[in-house]
Amino acid sequence: MKTKQIALIATALMSLSIINSSGQDYSAFYEARLSAQDHTTSDGAKLSDVASILRQDRANYHKFKKRDADDQTDDFFSSAKNRVLIDSYFKNVYSGNPMSAKDKQAILSGTPLVRVSLVDGIKNEKFLSVEVLSR
Repeated sequence: MKTKQIALIATALMSLSIINSSGQDYSAFYEARLSAQDHTTSDGAKLSDVASILRQDRANYHKFKKRDADDQTDDFFSSAKNRVLIDSYFKNVYSGNPMSAKDKQAILSGTPLVRVSLVDGIKNEKFLSVEVLSR
């Protein structure tokens, strides 16, 4: 019995090292459906850039409790102070996974499922990596 427990622990530790083998640290990591409600402000104004849509999605999730079935939680963007930072994080360039024009258009004109990662870079710089999983 003790040998099985040690083997399970060893497997779990190896999995953790594989997951973090990219050398990246994440402040937030979640998937979300960017539905029609995420494309407009609380006042009903249409949003026209990716960062604003991402920010509205997190405000809808955390503040207004307007959640889509595919939305996952995150702790970092639960505060309004951190949601405001989405614009600057999105503008930072992540050379390992830049957003394509096709993915940007999918977010601006559709309701895609996305994976968002807030990556901690060098010298405390943070940037968002946004990947469209389905259109």
